Amino acid sequence: SADRDYSKITSQDCSEVVTHYGGKKFGRLCDVTTGPNDEVIIVNGSNKCVVLDCKFNLLKLIGQESGNSGLVNPGGVAVTDSIIAVSDVGSDQVKKYSLNGELSVIGSGGSKNGQFNSPRGLVFSANKMMYVVDCYNHRVQVFKDDDTFAFSFGSKGSDPGQFQW
Repeated sequence: SADRDYSKITSQDCSEVVTHYGGKKFGRLCDVTTGPNDEVIIVNGSNKCVVLDCKFNLLKLIGQESGNSGLVNPGGVAVTDSIIAVSDVGSDQVKKYSLNGELSVIGSGGSKNGQFNSPRGLVFSANKMMYVVDCYNHRVQVFKDDDTFAFSFGSKGSDPGQFQW
Protein backbone atom coordinates (compact mmCIF):
# COMPACT_ATOMS: atom_id res chain seq x y z
CA SER A 1 0.00 0.00 0.00
CA ALA A 2 1.14 3.58 -0.67
CA ASP A 3 1.35 6.09 2.17
CA ARG A 4 1.29 9.66 0.81
CA ASP A 5 2.07 11.36 4.11
CA TYR A 6 5.20 9.34 4.84
CA SER A 7 6.31 8.63 1.23
CA LYS A 8 6.66 4.90 1.76
CA ILE A 9 5.32 1.65 0.41
CA THR A 10 4.53 -1.35 2.59
CA SER A 11 4.53 -4.79 1.00
CA GLN A 12 1.26 -6.70 1.02
CA ASP A 13 2.34 -8.97 3.85
CA CYS A 14 3.73 -5.92 5.74
CA SER A 15 7.16 -7.55 5.95
CA GLU A 16 8.97 -4.76 4.13
CA VAL A 17 8.72 -0.97 4.16
CA VAL A 18 10.36 0.76 1.21
CA THR A 19 11.09 4.49 1.07
CA HIS A 20 13.70 4.62 -1.74
CA TYR A 21 14.37 3.17 -5.17
CA GLY A 22 17.78 3.28 -6.82
CA GLY A 23 19.06 5.58 -4.06
CA LYS A 24 16.25 8.13 -4.61
CA LYS A 25 13.30 8.91 -2.34
CA PHE A 26 9.81 8.32 -3.69
CA GLY A 27 8.56 11.82 -3.03
CA ARG A 28 4.81 12.39 -2.71
CA LEU A 29 3.14 9.11 -3.62
CA CYS A 30 -0.03 9.32 -5.70
CA ASP A 31 -0.92 5.72 -6.57
CA VAL A 32 0.51 2.21 -6.72
CA THR A 33 -0.43 -1.00 -8.52
CA THR A 34 1.21 -4.24 -9.58
CA GLY A 35 2.02 -5.42 -13.08
CA PRO A 36 1.51 -8.77 -14.81
CA ASN A 37 5.00 -9.98 -13.81
CA ASP A 38 4.76 -8.82 -10.17
CA GLU A 39 6.26 -5.42 -10.94
CA VAL A 40 5.45 -2.62 -8.51
CA ILE A 41 4.32 0.46 -10.44
CA ILE A 42 4.17 3.82 -8.67
CA VAL A 43 3.23 7.32 -9.74
CA ASN A 44 4.59 10.13 -7.63
CA GLY A 45 4.65 13.88 -7.27
CA SER A 46 8.03 14.03 -8.98
CA ASN A 47 6.14 13.73 -12.26
CA LYS A 48 7.10 10.20 -13.07
CA CYS A 49 5.97 6.63 -13.14
CA VAL A 50 8.44 4.28 -11.46
CA VAL A 51 8.50 0.57 -12.37
CA LEU A 52 10.21 -1.69 -9.83
CA ASP A 53 10.73 -5.44 -9.73
CA CYS A 54 9.22 -7.48 -6.89
CA LYS A 55 12.33 -6.78 -4.77
CA PHE A 56 11.91 -3.02 -5.34
CA ASN A 57 14.84 -2.67 -7.75
CA LEU A 58 14.38 0.00 -10.42
CA LEU A 59 13.40 -1.40 -13.83
CA LYS A 60 12.47 1.83 -15.61
CA LEU A 61 11.14 5.35 -15.32
CA ILE A 62 8.24 6.47 -17.48
CA GLY A 63 7.02 9.99 -18.16
CA GLN A 64 10.21 11.97 -17.63
CA GLU A 65 10.37 12.84 -21.31
CA SER A 66 9.62 16.38 -22.35
CA GLY A 67 6.67 17.23 -24.57
CA ASN A 68 3.47 15.25 -24.95
CA SER A 69 4.87 11.98 -23.57
CA GLY A 70 6.04 13.49 -20.29
CA LEU A 71 3.94 13.52 -17.14
CA VAL A 72 2.99 16.88 -15.62
CA ASN A 73 1.21 15.78 -12.43
CA PRO A 74 0.31 12.08 -12.35
CA GLY A 75 -2.72 11.10 -10.33
CA GLY A 76 -3.38 7.41 -10.86
CA VAL A 77 -2.02 4.29 -12.52
CA ALA A 78 -3.55 1.09 -13.90
CA VAL A 79 -2.13 -1.78 -15.94
CA THR A 80 -3.09 -4.54 -18.31
CA ASP A 81 -0.80 -7.28 -19.56
CA SER A 82 0.65 -4.86 -22.13
CA ILE A 83 -0.21 -1.27 -21.08
CA ILE A 84 0.65 1.10 -18.25
CA ALA A 85 -1.97 3.88 -18.12
CA VAL A 86 -1.37 7.03 -16.09
CA SER A 87 -3.92 9.75 -15.42
CA ASP A 88 -2.11 13.07 -15.74
CA VAL A 89 -3.92 15.74 -13.72
CA GLY A 90 -1.56 18.46 -14.94
CA SER A 91 -2.33 17.93 -18.64
CA ASP A 92 -5.95 16.70 -18.25
CA GLN A 93 -5.06 13.55 -20.19
CA VAL A 94 -4.59 9.83 -19.76
CA LYS A 95 -1.30 8.57 -21.16
CA LYS A 96 -1.06 4.91 -22.12
CA TYR A 97 2.46 3.52 -22.47
CA SER A 98 2.91 0.15 -24.19
CA LEU A 99 5.64 -2.24 -23.12
CA ASN A 100 7.49 -1.53 -26.38
CA GLY A 101 7.50 2.22 -25.73
CA GLU A 102 4.57 3.38 -27.86
CA LEU A 103 2.41 6.14 -26.41
CA SER A 104 -1.24 6.92 -26.92
CA VAL A 105 -2.81 10.00 -25.38
CA ILE A 106 -6.49 10.25 -24.50
CA GLY A 107 -8.26 13.52 -23.88
CA SER A 108 -7.63 17.19 -23.34
CA GLY A 109 -8.94 19.77 -20.95
CA GLY A 110 -12.70 20.34 -21.08
CA SER A 111 -16.10 18.91 -20.23
CA LYS A 112 -17.14 17.16 -23.46
CA ASN A 113 -17.02 13.39 -23.91
CA GLY A 114 -13.37 12.34 -23.98
CA GLN A 115 -12.20 15.51 -22.25
CA PHE A 116 -11.11 15.75 -18.61
CA ASN A 117 -10.96 18.22 -15.77
CA SER A 118 -8.50 16.66 -13.32
CA PRO A 119 -8.49 12.92 -14.17
CA ARG A 120 -7.55 10.81 -11.14
CA GLY A 121 -8.21 7.14 -10.42
CA LEU A 122 -8.44 4.67 -13.26
CA VAL A 123 -8.93 0.95 -13.68
CA PHE A 124 -9.27 -1.60 -16.48
CA SER A 125 -12.14 -4.05 -16.60
CA ALA A 126 -11.67 -7.71 -17.58
CA ASN A 127 -12.57 -6.82 -21.19
CA LYS A 128 -9.96 -3.98 -21.15
CA MET A 129 -12.46 -1.12 -20.95
CA MET A 130 -10.78 1.73 -19.07
CA TYR A 131 -12.75 3.61 -16.40
CA VAL A 132 -11.39 7.07 -15.49
CA VAL A 133 -12.51 9.28 -12.59
CA ASP A 134 -13.00 12.77 -14.06
CA CYS A 135 -12.99 14.72 -10.77
CA TYR A 136 -14.14 18.24 -11.52
CA ASN A 137 -16.56 17.09 -14.21
CA HIS A 138 -18.14 14.89 -11.51
CA ARG A 139 -18.30 11.74 -13.63
CA VAL A 140 -16.61 8.52 -14.62
CA GLN A 141 -15.69 8.17 -18.28
CA VAL A 142 -15.30 4.79 -19.96
CA PHE A 143 -13.09 4.10 -22.98
CA LYS A 144 -12.85 1.11 -25.30
CA ASP A 145 -9.64 -0.83 -25.86
CA ASP A 146 -8.96 1.28 -28.99
CA ASP A 147 -9.08 4.48 -26.83
CA THR A 148 -12.43 5.66 -28.18
CA PHE A 149 -15.04 7.05 -25.79
CA ALA A 150 -17.74 4.50 -24.86
CA PHE A 151 -19.94 6.21 -22.25
CA SER A 152 -19.90 8.15 -19.00
CA PHE A 153 -21.97 8.17 -15.86
CA GLY A 154 -22.48 10.57 -12.99
CA SER A 155 -23.11 14.27 -12.54
CA LYS A 156 -22.60 16.88 -9.83
CA GLY A 157 -24.75 16.48 -6.74
CA SER A 158 -25.46 14.39 -3.68
CA ASP A 159 -28.24 12.17 -5.00
CA PRO A 160 -27.65 8.53 -5.99
CA GLY A 161 -25.52 8.41 -9.15
CA GLN A 162 -24.08 11.85 -8.51
CA PHE A 163 -20.62 12.83 -7.30
CA GLN A 164 -19.14 15.69 -5.32
CA TRP A 165 -15.54 16.75 -5.15
